[in-house]
Amino acid sequence: MQSDPATGFTVTTVNVGSVRESYSGRPGFDFNVRGQVYQFNKFFIETGLGINYARFKRTIEVVELLGSQVSIVPGGQVGSIGGNYGVIIGSPIGRDSLNRIIIGRQPSMIPEPDEKLGETSTLYLQIPVTIGHNFWNERFQVRAGLVMSALLRATEHKSAFSNFPQPTLYTYKETSGDGFNNLLISASTEFTYKITKQVGLSTSLLHSFSGICNEDNRPGGKAKLTTVSFGMRYSLKQH
Repeated sequence: MQSDPATGFTVTTVNVGSVRESYSGRPGFDFNVRGQVYQFNKFFIETGLGINYARFKRTIEVVELLGSQVSIVPGGQVGSIGGNYGVIIGSPIGRDSLNRIIIGRQPSMIPEPDEKLGETSTLYLQIPVTIGHNFWNERFQVRAGLVMSALLRATEHKSAFSNFPQPTLYTYKETSGDGFNNLLISASTEFTYKITKQVGLSTSLLHSFSGICNEDNRPGGKAKLTTVSFGMRYSLKQH
């Protein structure tokens, strides 16, 4: 971006041809309470309530651009600039009000992205419904079923652009949950090995059928909630 003493700021914008979206996982946690609602021989059905807290970092890279355009923003006015802004490579994309990528004419004017940029967390209330089977005299259990996840809270570190009083990029924490799907349906598989009659070691895999984000509100948006969990189960059932 350049500053023109007579007219204000000169901004070069380009249209996006294609983008590459990637995610890197962060540690989170699962906690749930379940009860058996039906049992027949070695089979059983469980349901309950749970909490899922997931963390990840979202990165978007522009891999193809389609043309460019120069626009003049009068000095001291926000004009068409001022919406969410992100560094082109390695962070959520920044656009002007016409949905065009913003690129500074002088690359040195674009600072390195904040390390927190793209950091995202989601908190879901979950209702699982699973069918299980006991093996080896209930020593080993396998569960499979569906999990409904309702979004309680979502936070995302984004960057914004301001040209008054001077061109500035800054990172802020968005907590509104805009752009996230409020309801996810997922498939779940769990394996449990009991070390005592009431305590077991478990591992589970959860994968949602729909995306975490609403594809209509942001580029990409195809990432799905996929978690691998390791933990312990405690049974109140007396044998």
